[in-house]
Amino acid sequence: MVEGRLGFAFPSDFKEIASTFGSGVFHHYVFMLAPAQNESSFSSYVMESEDTLEVGRLRETLPHALFPVSGGLIPWAYAGDACTVFWRTDRGGPDDWTIVACDEQFLRWEEFEGTASDYLAELFSGSLRSELFEFEPEDPLTFYAQPGKVTEAWSNRPETAGPEGNRE
Repeated sequence: MVEGRLGFAFPSDFKEIASTFGSGVFHHYVFMLAPAQNESSFSSYVMESEDTLEVGRLRETLPHALFPVSGGLIPWAYAGDACTVFWRTDRGGPDDWTIVACDEQFLRWEEFEGTASDYLAELFSGSLRSELFEFEPEDPLTFYAQPGKVTEAWSNRPETAGPEGNRE
């Protein structure tokens, strides 16, 4: 239903991450919205995405098209005001998309071949060095969930939140 409302399908690994964690922040730094969590998370995803894409559209030149243009970028994570992480939808299906990140001014860009979970794992382990993300990886990986129950919209996995919604 969420994908129908948005007009695109999400990569399967993102659905798994979103179904497991819901909306929230990894390491107090990377914010991810899970649009299928509840109506509030859906509205937040739409609003954040539209705001981000509108800022990008104000730039005179960009190295990539923006959604809803065919092959355009779709945002899926943010690092505060410093960086946005997108899927570049220009090849194959959602599981084939490349990950692209840019700074808040849409001037500096980095690409990553792999899934959202690969990207996050490499970023948080320190094996992916990014000039866009200015933080030091820490152990263990922490996730601070936004209030709201994780739904079974994409998965039948049970919710595994620890105390106060934090997950490690």
